[in-house]
Amino acid sequence: MKKILVPIDALGLNEKTFNYARDLSKLYGADILLLNVVSSNNMASRITPNITMYNNYFDNIDMQDTFKISNQILENEKLKFTSVGIECSIKSDIGNIALVIIDVSEEEKVDMIIMPDKSDSAIKHFLLGNITDKVVHHASVPVLVVK
Repeated sequence: MKKILVPIDALGLNEKTFNYARDLSKLYGADILLLNVVSSNNMASRITPNITMYNNYFDNIDMQDTFKISNQILENEKLKFTSVGIECSIKSDIGNIALVIIDVSEEEKVDMIIMPDKSDSAIKHFLLGNITDKVVHHASVPVLVVK
């Protein structure tokens, strides 16, 4: 195992997921790739696509600022790995979160994906599907889901 992909959200990496990624990285000598995906399809606009208020709000978000925030989150999380001697790189992207995770795992030729199981609400799961479920079922590499 040479590379592990660890997707993180805006809240960063939870301790349990970090511990698994750190331990497996050290065990196999694998590098870590941290990925933050800025969603291109927010729930509000998918539920109510014709409401101008939502569309105008999301159209006016400065993507450059969004990526600055994303990169800052990634840099903060990267420090956790580099401080314990693990090679770590970061990547920000935009799009459908599950699809981007799967695409990046293939492009970067990762050997494993480690991600937390987010307990989404039933309505969100019904409307959008669960990101973790999509990655588990469609990734071409093993996915470790940390509960």
